[in-house]
Amino acid sequence: MTIVTDTLVTAASRFYQWDLLIWSAERNDLLMARRALGLMTSEDFANPIVKNEIRQKVRIDFWAAMSKLPIEWQYDLLRNTLVASKSCGIDCGNRNKGVMTVIEDWTSLAAAFDPKKSFTNAD
Repeated sequence: MTIVTDTLVTAASRFYQWDLLIWSAERNDLLMARRALGLMTSEDFANPIVKNEIRQKVRIDFWAAMSKLPIEWQYDLLRNTLVASKSCGIDCGNRNKGVMTVIEDWTSLAAAFDPKKSFTNAD
């Protein structure tokens, strides 16, 4: 890694994982994307924080953040981050309603992130 990429990762490690992921997507830089994903938590993933035009920290809608990524990246992330919960959640009753949860192991997700492969092998 270069000084520039190390600086970007350090800056992103606290709040701006989504900014780093989006920046990586714009450059199709899978190595940097994997680093950004490795810095994520479930909370960070579900509640994206980015810098706005005047460099202020703002929370944006999850789907707004996802839409900034190429479709292959979106597919890979959604397919590998959301898992069906074993319990049906609150007030499930007799309906077969499930709850999706976000993974906790971001290190493994980052290592396995391969949008082209995942998208081409889509069911």
